[in-house]
This record gives sequence, structure tokens and C-alpha cells, in this order.
Amino acid sequence: MKKELVKTVKIISSFLVMSIGLSGCTLPDSSVSEPQVEVHFADEIEPPTLLGQYLVEPQEEEFLDEVPEYISNRGVILMGGYQQGASALFRRSPDGNLELARNYYNNCNLRVESSFEELVAFSEHFSDFGTPVYDEDGTFASFSRPKYAFAIYRSDIYSMTELAQTLGDPMFELFPAFYDPSGKFIFFWKTGFTYDDVMLPVLLKFLEPEMTEVKYERNGLGDGVETIVTAPEDIDAFLDVMHSLELSLEKEEHSELAMAENRDVLTFTDINGKVNYYIFIGNYLIHGEDVYWIENSEKLDELETLFDRSE
Repeated sequence: MKKELVKTVKIISSFLVMSIGLSGCTLPDSSVSEPQVEVHFADEIEPPTLLGQYLVEPQEEEFLDEVPEYISNRGVILMGGYQQGASALFRRSPDGNLELARNYYNNCNLRVESSFEELVAFSEHFSDFGTPVYDEDGTFASFSRPKYAFAIYRSDIYSMTELAQTLGDPMFELFPAFYDPSGKFIFFWKTGFTYDDVMLPVLLKFLEPEMTEVKYERNGLGDGVETIVTAPEDIDAFLDVMHSLELSLEKEEHSELAMAENRDVLTFTDINGKVNYYIFIGNYLIHGEDVYWIENSEKLDELETLFDRSE
């Protein structure tokens, strides 16, 4: 009985981080199972499938002015396969979490200094979605089109808790918010789906740092053929292929991969100089300590083709 109580508390706590400020940032726990909760939604908006509303007492906020590594160094956002939802196909998370976006919800309060000029420059990255509209004080930019709306706020002026309390109607769902890698900006999703073919590219662009270089080593153990790409349009092409990979996180150890000699290494360097390595061994992809199985390994041929053109 005691174990079941602890488990229940853990599940509820994982949802409370959406509406209260935490004293520190912690890695998202994707292993928590989905609770069955009652939710209420605006009639004109079809609800996302996995979000719940919890009312809590306001708590004293604490802020971090240093961005945690797991936010500042996200690298390429890796995704799982497709699943049919109530109204559209969506991308799963590779770790088994049903919705990809859940792994990137804000779970702490950051307060990183920024300027209106920086907000304008950052918001221009999303001008293909729509023209940004700025408030009089230069604290946020809003974007909208039929059935979709989001806003980008400066974290040195707004906090996660303030947004939840100010913009979240207690009769309806508190929509999720996200930090960009710099910690300067908060993406607040208002209307639409974070996972469909309209909003998912927008969310990926917000979550990922800008990449400045891609390097590819064929059979890369230090003696392979190396190709370096720096043109922005070519880097975008590689990102598109990486995003198209349908991955599933392996639960079992694969110690045999450490001895594999035939491997290719794909390296992404971001605008802040942070480097992420993606090692391909057969149908496996290794990033950091995680091993993924590539469900659609035919996409690897597209990577080969891109680098053949770049040589």
C-alpha cells in the first residue's frame, strides 16, 4: 500500500511542474505512466490528448540565471515513429512517451537577461509561420493563424509560474511552455497541436540551437573519410533527414556495439560551440549514453547522398 501511495504522489507531482515554479531544474522523467484525469477544454478547440489541469496554491518562486546543460545543449531533437491520434498523425517520443513535446516542458524557472532587439531577431526565425506582433513594452511576440497561436516571452520579465497564472484559464487546460537553449525565451503554446505538421516544425526550431557545422566521418574511428558542411541550406537538409528518423530507445544494454569497427559518425556543432556526436552502427544510432534502434533505416541512404553531394 505504501509503495502504491508513493507511486501516485510521483505521478501527480510530474504534472504539478507545469503550474508552479521549482527551486531547480531537473531532467524530465519520461518513465512516469499516464494517469487518467478529468480535463476541460474550450469547445472550439479539439483538445490535445495528454495534458491535465491541476489547481495549486501559489508558491514562492526561485530562479536560476544559469541554463542547465540539458537545455542549453539539446543538439538535434530525436523523434520516434508516427502514431494515429484522434484527428491526425503525430510523432512519438523515442523513449516510449506518447507525445514528443512532453519531454521538453518547462520544469523550472530561468531568468536570463535579454533585450527587445534580441526578441525581434529571435522572433524573425518564425516569420514563415506568420508576422510577429509585439506588445507595447517589448516583452513578448505573438503569432497566430487560423486554429493556431503561440507567443514568445522574455524569461527575464516573465516566469513559467507567472505565465501559467496569468494566461491559464482555471476552467480550461494550462497549455505547456518551453525554454529555448539560451534560456532567454519562453515558447507558450496557446492554440493548436504541438505535434502536427504545422506546429511541430515551429517547436523544433525553437527547441534546437542554431547549427553552424555538420561533419561526417565514414567508418569514423579516426581514420575514416571526413566531410565538413557549413552552408545553412545544406545543414537544414541534414537536420530534415535526422528529424525523419523514426527511433526507439533500447532498454537493454548493447555492449557489443562498443567493439564494432564499421561505424559512421555525424557531428553537429551549434552556434555556441557545443558539439553533439551521433554514431551510426548498422541499424543503431548512439547519442551520448543512449542507444536507439532506427525503424526506417532506409533514411540513412539519404544522409549518404547528402554527403556525396557535399564532397
